[in-house]
Amino acid sequence: MMASLVDVAAPSDRPYPRPDDVGAVDVWSHLTGAHGDLASDAGLLDASERARAARFRYERDRRRYVERHAFARRVLARYLDCGAADVVFRTRPGGKPELAGCDERSFNLSQDDDLTVLVVGDGRPVGVDVERVRDIDKLDELAEGLFAPEEVATVHAAAPAVRSRVFLTLWTRKEAVVKTMGVGLAMPLQDLTVLAPNTAAVGRPVSANGALPFAFATLAGLPGYVGTVACAGTGIVVHVMHERELE
Repeated sequence: MMASLVDVAAPSDRPYPRPDDVGAVDVWSHLTGAHGDLASDAGLLDASERARAARFRYERDRRRYVERHAFARRVLARYLDCGAADVVFRTRPGGKPELAGCDERSFNLSQDDDLTVLVVGDGRPVGVDVERVRDIDKLDELAEGLFAPEEVATVHAAAPAVRSRVFLTLWTRKEAVVKTMGVGLAMPLQDLTVLAPNTAAVGRPVSANGALPFAFATLAGLPGYVGTVACAGTGIVVHVMHERELE
């Protein structure tokens, strides 16, 4: 689905404790309802996933959940060289899922409406967030409550027709970064600035103490959506993967 994504390394100015400061990530996307058999997909899930699926009130939400998790399992099985049903997850403190028994691969999942995006990393922490482009109610109030002053100014300076998109782009950057950090929304988002220099699609989050050892890249080629992928390290290279490669 994704035609073009950023494939650039950000500059390094602070060492990260790995031999390679630039993280390589693969990005996969899936549209629910596009294909597949729900019963077959459900058969790939573990007991906890099936229990979670059964708790959804609406059939549409249940189908999306089952499809998304089956898709994630098929992708991750490709890297682990095992069956999709054999992929085992565990949960880190704070609730972030990871692969059990495999430190060489990391992953993160995000979804909104029918779009699911899965990022697979080289073992270092990764995060991803996607949002459907839509008009945001009380946008200025939200921006002032969630963003740093420079980011609020960027939202205010945007043309009215694209102001919501600018807000959502900054929001997905923050979400992807905090998911990578593993701190969730416990971190005050106003203390984290995610403005890329010269409107570039690759950047580094900045705190009051300077650039943090993480990098983010804007996901392009998502019609109707905006998204960001992030990883630990001082740079990021994004590889676009296609679902047909799973066949």
